[in-house]
Amino acid sequence: MAARLRGFPITLGLSAAFGIILVSVPIMRMVGWAHRQKGAEIPLIMTASAYHEVAAKVCAVLNRHGFGFRSARATWWVAAPIRLLSWLGGADVRSHVPKRLEHFVTDDMAISFYPTGLVMSGRSDRLTWAHGLIAESVVRTGGLQTTDSKAQQLEQRLRALWKRFDADGAGANGEVPVAGELDSITRDLRSLQVKWDDWQTLYREILQLDRALLGRSQLLDTEPSPAPSASA
Repeated sequence: MAARLRGFPITLGLSAAFGIILVSVPIMRMVGWAHRQKGAEIPLIMTASAYHEVAAKVCAVLNRHGFGFRSARATWWVAAPIRLLSWLGGADVRSHVPKRLEHFVTDDMAISFYPTGLVMSGRSDRLTWAHGLIAESVVRTGGLQTTDSKAQQLEQRLRALWKRFDADGAGANGEVPVAGELDSITRDLRSLQVKWDDWQTLYREILQLDRALLGRSQLLDTEPSPAPSASA
């Protein structure tokens, strides 16, 4: 009975937070339209322990390519979902929700980090370039780009391989080589029954790690290249 009662605040917090998201995202889009901007949502599942590290990594990559993001205080409707989850969800939820919302802006763009994804606004050409850099770079963080639990199991295995690769190259210290485990993940992908978006995300992440194992840089985040100019 006590466990059930504890579940009520969690359910209430989740319902309220998602309700505000349903309202706040359209508001952000309308504000963007008023400034001739477009919006984009990127699924990215983050634990509270990985949240700030993922945000720092994404911001660093974008700024390395000329975006110029700086930390800023989020407006109330942007920060409200996390505040409600922390307030109504209880200790069980607070342990999985960051205490501070990561929000970054430039003169013509904004990006907000939620535990389940990123919300961006800006010009469409800059959003596309930013989206590509984010999708490519987060494979070396604790953020997950898939949403199905079966897909996330494979993605967690890929994240573990990236950590081993970054620490020890291809596994030269006597452990099973990273390439061998990557082949195993690829075989499992062949029979994985998930939606196409998750399947192709895993396929792309496998190709990214395979490229690294071949000693090649990633396609986008290599030498800094110019982002579309703000006047274009």
